[in-house]
Amino acid sequence: MAKRGVATREDFLRVAVTERAKFVTSKAAAGELGLTEASFKQRLKRERELYPQAFEGVEVYPVKPKGRTVDSTEDVMAMLSRLAEAANKRDEADAEAAAAVKAGEAEEGEADTSEEGDSASGE
Repeated sequence: MAKRGVATREDFLRVAVTERAKFVTSKAAAGELGLTEASFKQRLKRERELYPQAFEGVEVYPVKPKGRTVDSTEDVMAMLSRLAEAANKRDEADAEAAAAVKAGEAEEGEADTSEEGDSASGE
């Protein structure tokens, strides 16, 4: 079947309901329709909500774990603490760099003033 971005409702229902057994994974069903797996899953969810009776008794596609974990509150708070500490260190380093630049400018200004004084007395 040629790739296309849109599947008709008839084609979608054919693959998702009547020929469900032929397509063991949502990826296979999506491929048959020329959709991405994400598009197929989104469409499947919408069609199930719109026409629940059409999907009664239809086997749900297996869901593979995404490997995502839910962090504990303590882990999240520790992460935020580390981020805040790193931000403070960056701010301190920026302040030190700014102070060094300012000190360097002040030294240049003093050197310019003393050079002007030397040249003025030499004339």
